[in-house]
Order: sequence, then C-alpha cells, then structure tokens
Amino acid sequence: MRVLLTAGHLGELPGHEVAAALARGWAALAPEADLVHLPTSDGDRGLLDAVEAALGGRREVVTVPAGDGASGARQVPAVVLHSGGTAWIATADVLGRGRDATRTSARSGSSAGVGALVAAARDAGARRVVLGAGTPATLDAGTGMLRALAGRAASPFDPDQSAEGVAAVVEEARRRCTGLEIVLTAPELVAARGLRGAAAALTPVLGAQESQALDTRIAPLVRAFERLVPVRRDLLVGAAGGSDGAAGAQADAAATGGTGGGLGLAVLALGGRVLPGPALLAAETGLSRLSAERDLVVVVTERLDPVEADRGITAAVAAAAAAHGVAVLALAPHVQLERRTAASAGISATARLEVESGAGPEDVARAVDRHARAWRW
Repeated sequence: MRVLLTAGHLGELPGHEVAAALARGWAALAPEADLVHLPTSDGDRGLLDAVEAALGGRREVVTVPAGDGASGARQVPAVVLHSGGTAWIATADVLGRGRDATRTSARSGSSAGVGALVAAARDAGARRVVLGAGTPATLDAGTGMLRALAGRAASPFDPDQSAEGVAAVVEEARRRCTGLEIVLTAPELVAARGLRGAAAALTPVLGAQESQALDTRIAPLVRAFERLVPVRRDLLVGAAGGSDGAAGAQADAAATGGTGGGLGLAVLALGGRVLPGPALLAAETGLSRLSAERDLVVVVTERLDPVEADRGITAAVAAAAAAHGVAVLALAPHVQLERRTAASAGISATARLEVESGAGPEDVARAVDRHARAWRW
C-alpha cells in the first residue's frame, strides 16, 4: 500500500514534525506500507518548512528593521529561503502576529523590513518573491515595503503623508523591481476595508472601537492605491484596458488588498498577485504529482470544518488527490464536518485525531495507530 502523509501545524507543533510523527506511527502498524511524508502550509505558518521539504533550497538570514512601530531602530533577524529562482519570505518574522498587536504596532508599525527582505532577494538574483502572511500586528498597507523598495528611509507609518506621496513611491519601486514578480499568499484573502477588512481582523485584540478608527484612518490611502493598481492582461482576450479593466483592478484591490495587513494593496500596485496559500502551496510543492503515485492520501490539520474543507489545506490536498481518483482520509483533533459536505469536497473519510492541546510528536505517532490499522489492506 502506498500512502502519502501530509500535515499542517498542530498547535505549536510544526507541520514537519507532525508529518514525521505520522510516518513513524503508521509504519509501526503497517511496516510493509510504502510511505511518503510531507509537511504543508496554509501560506503563513510553516511556509518555509513546507517549501524546503518539497523543493529544497538555501536559507539566508537578513537583519532588517522590526515592524512593531516602537521607538528606536530595533533590528530583527529574518529568513529568506532561496529555491530555484524564487525567494520565500515569512512576513511574520518582521510584522509579528495579530494576537500580539498593540495600538502602537497597528498605528505606527511599518513593513519596511519586508521591503528590505524583498530588496535583498532581488539583489541576490531572485526572479520571483513569495511573501507568506497571516494577520500581522501592523496595518500600514504595505507603504513601508514600498518605501524600502524605492530606496526611501524607513519611518513610522503616517497614513496622511503616505496617501499624498504614494504615487511617486510606487512608480520608483516599480522601476527598481522591473523583472521581479511579487506574490503575496495567505490562509484567507482579506478585503481592504469594512467588516471583513484588515482593521477588522484586529478587533479581537484591540476592540471594535479602535478597529473602526483604524479602518477610517486608512481610507484615503486605500482610495489612492485603488487608482494605482495596474490593469492585468487577460491571456484569453488580450489587454483588459478601458473602464471595465480599470474597474476590475479596483475591485481586486478592494477585495484582497487587506491581506497581510494591507500588504496586498502594495503588491497589487506593483503588478503582483495575491493568492490563497493552501492552493498555491499544493501547486508549488507538487502534491498532485505525488498523489498520483499513491493509493491513499492522509491529511492532518488542526481543525476540520466546512471552511477548511472549502479552502483550507484539506481542500487543497483533496483537490490534488481527486484529480487522480485517490482516496483521502482527513484527520483533525476537532472535527465538525458532515459526511455530505466532506464527500462534495472530495474527502473520502474523516475522523478525529485524538490528541490534546500541547501534544508532542510521540502523542501524534500514537494517535494515528487506529487509523493505520483501519486503512490497512
């Protein structure tokens, strides 16, 4: 029996350790099985590990300005993974995480450090840069990144000044990044403003009143960016010029520009793309090709619910396996998914992975025991 075991993170346990533990546990029950294990990622946590495991690469540590907006020029080390002609960057190394956001980080924090990492990758010869992001502790709409790429000095985020000068900064950043493709990827694509916008993502930490104030504060900047997003060329019908093309570009900016604390606006203004992380990682790491050679694909995520089955890691793995008619077993500590919903998502079976919060690798290896026994043939 040929089995592909793939996993994202479980709590603080990274995906590569979860995947390795699954392989040990499965092999203990089915030593004759031909096992391949591979970590995967939602585009945020575990991004570099997933890419490195599948594609290899060279890690480079670069020291850049921290993004927390605190006084002083604090520097932080961040990692760039070079693989082929692509540089992979986890922006949380610089921008922190939304769960740790403060009023200072949200109002004054800057993505200048991310821009420094992109510039370092560009100078090292990368032809493409992929930025992985979740919900950061900052909300500067990527203006710090653009200023760094344009060769401007880092400064605390000021939305009024940024809106006034953003066109010139974008133009210079585009000139310096000619020939470089920039992609932003994240577990969920976030609107620029509104109830599902970048500021709203910080509501659980900063409160509704502060998040509404942040949303209002960046409004002029968002409008400025929407005018700067270039019209993308349609490969089927040629250039998508005219009012429809411009309207489409503005709609893209409004719908996805809030991703990564507004980094999406800057990436789109540079002519880049904003893509969902699970699907991008599945494509980049060759999950479809690996699935074609297997009899069963097992995927482990922290939670299994309709959202995860629709656009999470499980959805991406199931789609890759479905292309070859391979059965998919989805496991998670928390399962809230009806059988019909799972079937429509291409998931053959679901089950609870019986591990508690804070579980270690050996707990995962033991927990996969009964599933390996049930799926042995």
